[in-house]
Amino acid sequence: MKIEITYPKTKKDKMIRKIKIHNRDLWSLDTNLAYIIHKSLVKFRKFQGQDGIGYPASFSTQIGKEEFSQEQEDIDVLTWIQCVDKMIYSFKAIIDDEILSPEHVKNFNNENEEARKRSGFDNYLDFLNSEACHVIFEKYKNLIEEHENNIKEGLELFSKHFRSLYI
Repeated sequence: MKIEITYPKTKKDKMIRKIKIHNRDLWSLDTNLAYIIHKSLVKFRKFQGQDGIGYPASFSTQIGKEEFSQEQEDIDVLTWIQCVDKMIYSFKAIIDDEILSPEHVKNFNNENEEARKRSGFDNYLDFLNSEACHVIFEKYKNLIEEHENNIKEGLELFSKHFRSLYI
């Protein structure tokens, strides 16, 4: 996949977008796009909250109010930044392809490996169908569901605010 954007040098010039997508890019299109979107959101996030950088009007609680509150404005901006952070989390999770959030993956993998060894399974696929594996999955079930819900929330926010991702 190759993306090249040429920005106009003068007012008469046009922006040129060249996008080349190879067949192999389609193999895991969701993951390939997640890399691009994640990196873009991380860079976008760095600008949020800076002077002169706006945020979506839908996050403003002051529209239609007679008096302006800087404190409330700061809260509105922070709410937008938290929304962007949730989007970033989702695309990072897609890239990482883990069933748990990063802070729980290591413990889960260690417990899984220890249980596999204790159970005597040499083949990991056989272990996956065993009761020992199901016990560990049951232990982490709520964390797995929480992680999936966080991914879903971030993707929904991305969809909802897609047209607000500009500086």
